[in-house]
Amino acid sequence: MLQRDICTDALIFDRLHTSGSVCSLENYKATNEPILQYLPGSKERQELDSKLKEYDSKVHEVPICIGDEEIRTKDVRYQVRVS
Repeated sequence: MLQRDICTDALIFDRLHTSGSVCSLENYKATNEPILQYLPGSKERQELDSKLKEYDSKVHEVPICIGDEEIRTKDVRYQVRVS
């Protein structure tokens, strides 16, 4: 385990605050993505419904995965999407 003393901490602090290659967090402002409600008729709900209809209209191959091996067969069957 690496032991640090006050001199090492001071050196690290000095490098972080004087180096031009390290970004400063003083002016950083985190912003979250908007929270979508998916209300009926909303844009996000329409996009979701459209994408679900697209996926429902296609057959998706889902292989059996055992370890790193993917086993596929020509016997493709309908897979129910949970609602």
